[in-house]
Amino acid sequence: MSEVELLRLFLRGAGASLVALELIILVRRERHSLAGRLAVMFALSIGAYLLCPVINTIYGTPLFLLCFTVAGWFWLFALAWFDDDFRLRWWHGAVIVALLALYIWRHVFPDYLLPMVHKDAHPALHIASRVASLSLIFWAVLAAWRGRQGDLVESRRRYRVWFIAIVSLHMVFVVAAEMSYLAQSVVQVADLINLIMIVLELLLILGASLQLEAGFFPPRRLPEKQQPREGAAARPEASTDPLEGAIRTAMDSDKVWLEPGLTIAGLAGKVGAPEYRVRQTINRRMGQRNFPQFVNAYRIAEAKRRLRDPAMARLPILTIALDVGFNSLGPFNRAFRAETAMSPAEWRAGADPDESRPVGNTG
Repeated sequence: MSEVELLRLFLRGAGASLVALELIILVRRERHSLAGRLAVMFALSIGAYLLCPVINTIYGTPLFLLCFTVAGWFWLFALAWFDDDFRLRWWHGAVIVALLALYIWRHVFPDYLLPMVHKDAHPALHIASRVASLSLIFWAVLAAWRGRQGDLVESRRRYRVWFIAIVSLHMVFVVAAEMSYLAQSVVQVADLINLIMIVLELLLILGASLQLEAGFFPPRRLPEKQQPREGAAARPEASTDPLEGAIRTAMDSDKVWLEPGLTIAGLAGKVGAPEYRVRQTINRRMGQRNFPQFVNAYRIAEAKRRLRDPAMARLPILTIALDVGFNSLGPFNRAFRAETAMSPAEWRAGADPDESRPVGNTG
């Protein structure tokens, strides 16, 4: 065995050990959150990715299945981490199964339907599997980028940049390198660089995990009927923080949330405080993790009241949506369903008012 092969073997073992340590931390601290559980699956898939090349027996089949779907677990983990309202749907599982089927076709049955070329899978199949992975990675990066402005969790906002700049670009590098038909010597060098990058990133992740507070991932969401009722936890008895008081006055009395497109910067201007302080206050003192959800809670509460008002029974739902601050019907319907688990029309038709969730307590 050459020195390069020994180094690669050492890096795989070191990476697998770091994954094991990270799994212990995740299981102990984040097992109750969906993002934490998906982080566990992503970590397991990374471990499988490291160990698959050195395990060639039938007993390694579970590792190969995880290895084939590493991009899928990365995608789901990113969606759950950066979106506090993320919920697993049947089609998420269908994407994972489709990705697994594609890689099984490429690695296990490469000559099925498409002819092999020089003992390798057909180029179209080779490229299709990589494009599928790359698409999921791009989706994950987009999710991290899209919600950055409204994120009130300061540590998570910082890690969005790290997530996009390091982890995502690395995975794109891996997929792009595998898509190219390079000389064998170049492939070996690329694989060595890839392993070094994985180990360094795992060290960074492990160090960050030891410093982050528990609950860094979105908390487990209670079933609708277990949510605290209006007045039970929506507002504290009194606030000793002037900025918190100013924010509550702006939201409760001035109803600044009626303004379409309200941003944190806009709210900061209205209360006369720096944007970063407004973020910190809403997050740390008011318990909110996402600004659009914080604002939408007020809008949806008002929309529910208007939808149940007999005097507004003939008012179109679109008009109500626009009047409470939404720019169009689509975002209103999605926010309403996320808040109440039903459509505005269903609510107007006779939903139980007791299922209303408290204003300003969507986190």
